[in-house]
Amino acid sequence: GDSWGLISVPVIEESPALAVILVAIVLSVSLGVMNLILAVIVESAAEARAKDRDEMLKQKAKEQLSTKAQLLKICSEIDTDFSGSISFDEMQQAYRSHREFRKIMTLLEVTEQSLISVFGLMDSDKSGSVDYGEFCDLLYSLT
Repeated sequence: GDSWGLISVPVIEESPALAVILVAIVLSVSLGVMNLILAVIVESAAEARAKDRDEMLKQKAKEQLSTKAQLLKICSEIDTDFSGSISFDEMQQAYRSHREFRKIMTLLEVTEQSLISVFGLMDSDKSGSVDYGEFCDLLYSLT
């Protein structure tokens, strides 16, 4: 086919006012094509972001499950009276002396000052102790 130059030059020589229209057409087509290309790029970036977010959520769930299992093990270690449950005193002592317990609690944004509140929420029957499994489940449901 003929190029724009071969067609447009004779038309512009015949009617110079048509040059404005031809330039507008070329610009419109160019901008339209660039817009389509940009739309494809933005769409693929949005899909990649959604996929990354899904992967991050899966990774976080996996890490939480691993941390929860580790916390159960630690609970058995800090249960000084071997009752199968944790008292507030045992939890407070563990926060002060057990590095891994403190690390997990810090990751879950539980400070030593908030231990009493967290324990109070978990000890719904006001028995003064919380079962290991119940402790871990409730702790993760709070976060």
